[in-house]
Amino acid sequence: MNNAIKTTIQESPVTTYDSGNRGEIQDSIKAGNKSIQLKQVVTKISHYPTRVVNNNLTEISFGQEVNDTNDYHSSETRVTWVEVSADKWKALGLTGKELDVKILADFEAYLASKPKARIYKTLSTEPILSEGQKRGIEAGLTTLEAIAEKQLVRYGNGDNQGEPILWNGLKQYKVLAFSENGKADVDLRKVEVFIGSNPVDIEVLQEEALEY
Repeated sequence: MNNAIKTTIQESPVTTYDSGNRGEIQDSIKAGNKSIQLKQVVTKISHYPTRVVNNNLTEISFGQEVNDTNDYHSSETRVTWVEVSADKWKALGLTGKELDVKILADFEAYLASKPKARIYKTLSTEPILSEGQKRGIEAGLTTLEAIAEKQLVRYGNGDNQGEPILWNGLKQYKVLAFSENGKADVDLRKVEVFIGSNPVDIEVLQEEALEY
């Protein structure tokens, strides 16, 4: 059946980004590194047919095409940072502003050579930890609570501004990261279901339900 809502995803190229207060490039907290800020706009276009020929319980492919649609656009601006070692450029004798300008120019050329590059999103109902963050927690340099606070998905405006956006009653955590190879978004969110006091895999429950 062709009455279903169709979705188109459009992504702008990844570019270096000057947010106005932090700039495109700055010294990293890691000695010898530079941090470069990146931006990408992801637009989701939902195509709703202007009329429904049959409902979703009917299985038919004949004469179901509807050419007219109402299109709804929603855009998400994704911003993240990448770290690069400045050693290669310092070895050329570059320093200060000249160093930053050269690294940025070379990085933009690098982006132009990576047409699949994108900023991918990971969502989870638990804080998302990199290996470096795990080591930082073990060393006492940070805490799980501090990382969770930064990753928590919140309302950006309106009456609920600053409050968590819940998913099936659970808090959500988000991380944006750069991929030169076009890594797809990752959804790790899961619903915990309990029978008595025992947690049960929701996918297993769904499979068992289909057997009856």
